[in-house]
Amino acid sequence: MVENEKIIRHAYENVLTASARLAAFATCQPIDSSDSLINDRQAILAVDDILIFAINARRLMESTATLADFAEVKLTVGIFDEVTKTPTEKELAITRIMNIAVHHKHLDIVRFKRDMISLRSDADFLDFYKRHLAAGRSSYPPLVSLQSDKSGLIVIKLSTLVEFFENRVLVPIIEACDDKGLYLAEKF
Repeated sequence: MVENEKIIRHAYENVLTASARLAAFATCQPIDSSDSLINDRQAILAVDDILIFAINARRLMESTATLADFAEVKLTVGIFDEVTKTPTEKELAITRIMNIAVHHKHLDIVRFKRDMISLRSDADFLDFYKRHLAAGRSSYPPLVSLQSDKSGLIVIKLSTLVEFFENRVLVPIIEACDDKGLYLAEKF
């Protein structure tokens, strides 16, 4: 029996379930109205799933290796500098992204153009209101915006995060566990 087998299996199942739900959300179109109660609930559920995903992803990484083993697994994210009001790209370790999600100061789903305007707004209220109205119901694939007390606002395309984690973290963990006789991907 592999040490921490129950913890590993539990974390794996939770990561897989949250990933599947997030992938479904990331690929579906919103209801026509951006003010839909269903759209709002979907975003709330997605935030819940991101937290479940991040907590269990970190637990899975810690239980099968060390977080240092994943320090070089980096994802390019958008970072919004609040001082200069400009976005830049930067590579962050997947462990850092998961830690920010778990210990966030801000975590939200950005799915509508109007939401992005509110994230970036440095204008007065009237200008903000005009841009918000002009954006209307325009939507795009969901982004995760998150921030810790030590970082600027980070924006990641949700589908990219889920796919990256599966390919660069989850598959290697499954393979390492297989080598130890713990078959996580086995169908029961």
